[in-house]
Amino acid sequence: MTGNHASRRIKGVSKNSNFFVSASKHRAENPSVHEIHEGSSTELPTLGAMGPRRQSRKKCIFRDGLKASITVRVMLAVILFVAFLPTMSKAQTISVEPGDGTLQSAIDKAATGATLLLQPGIFTGTVVINKPLTLTGQLTSILDGGGEGHVVMVDAPEVVIRGLSIIHSGDSLATEDSGVFVTANGDNARIKKPSRT
Repeated sequence: MTGNHASRRIKGVSKNSNFFVSASKHRAENPSVHEIHEGSSTELPTLGAMGPRRQSRKKCIFRDGLKASITVRVMLAVILFVAFLPTMSKAQTISVEPGDGTLQSAIDKAATGATLLLQPGIFTGTVVINKPLTLTGQLTSILDGGGEGHVVMVDAPEVVIRGLSIIHSGDSLATEDSGVFVTANGDNARIKKPSRT
């Protein structure tokens, strides 16, 4: 770029003339750069030009932070699950001795989901099961209702009765007396006969 050309640009500028001289010299050395014409203003790169890149970087940081947060939450959930797993998987097992009213007393004290292991012998008295439980008898475990009403009333879901001989229920047809009576609350109740060997 010639000196005359540079002088012509300087004439049209009252301020910032040093900038235009430097710009002209720079463009002379770098032909690929656009020339500054008389009376025109030059837009220099601003911080806004970096916006998309910075936004992309912020999005990456946000995604990384979100992934880290989700990972931490999942790890905490797994730790809590493992910590409580022994309590969840270890069902309570209670040994019940034969006698009058001993089975109902054990039912009332048992936790939900417990297994009552009835020892050999005769258990007298009717019982009401009002929570999910498993009653497991042995070959000679006998529950005697004494001839009154239902021997066993199941009034809770997920009740299992197995290996237990049930005798002497009432005989009223009006109340449908039976060895095991399942109410509307006894969803998925299972009664299994004692095995004979």
